[in-house]
Amino acid sequence: MVLTIAAAVFVFGLLVLVHELGHFVTAKLTGMRVDEFAIGFGPKLVSFVHGETTYSLRAVPLGGFNDIAGMDPSDNEAGERGYCEKSVGARMIVILAGSVMNFILPVFLIIGLGWLARWRGYFGDEAVDALMRYAQNIAAPILLGVSIYGMDLGTAFKPGLLFSFYIGAFSAFALGIIGARALGRPGPDAVAIGFACLFSNSLLLGVAITERAYGTAGLAGNFAIIAIHSPIMYSLGIVAMELTRSRGQNLPLHRLTRQIGRSILTQPLIIGILTGFA
Repeated sequence: MVLTIAAAVFVFGLLVLVHELGHFVTAKLTGMRVDEFAIGFGPKLVSFVHGETTYSLRAVPLGGFNDIAGMDPSDNEAGERGYCEKSVGARMIVILAGSVMNFILPVFLIIGLGWLARWRGYFGDEAVDALMRYAQNIAAPILLGVSIYGMDLGTAFKPGLLFSFYIGAFSAFALGIIGARALGRPGPDAVAIGFACLFSNSLLLGVAITERAYGTAGLAGNFAIIAIHSPIMYSLGIVAMELTRSRGQNLPLHRLTRQIGRSILTQPLIIGILTGFA
């Protein structure tokens, strides 16, 4: 019983810490004056001052707060650095930052636990490689296939959404290749670096964060992007890589085309997506 209560207090305290940290960091970044950053309520147990902010740990670990100057316009002693004097956009960022941090916390906790387990040697290189192969070659393709099959993606294919997404994607691809070549990397390496720049993590992180924030009904946009993004971008990357590799080999066009097609159609994510559309 005591252990359960202690665990509940710890988890709640962690959620509050991350929530308040979101407010605190964005307040600082937008130039607001933060007079105190506190974890808990009640009497101070420990406190210290760094710069203009007092950091404190209080007796009751069931909450926390940020004392941001100027929250009350009639009592703003911070001048232009007060909350009330900042733009609407800056104030909205600060207000929303706490909730956003709570949405993404579970995802990054899982990532952090995985990193910790690997760092402490609980998983060896072979186990990590096996887990990655399972996630990329089995779990993710099945997730995509089942999700796309069960959704009405026709309503999610909004030109504005896709247009804005692909402007960034293609720009990142081109800039990645240009940057790699400018730094002296050979052609195949430059394409691989551009390919890495091309992919936003709309699957492994995007799906988890979107579902937590908006529920399963909010995933249609993610899967619409993934359904188009993965085939197009994998095809683009594979074509660029095969053309770079074949330079100077004088491969016949039909053989190069077959090689590119085989590389694309044997990619597990592509197979999962095509299965979902079947």
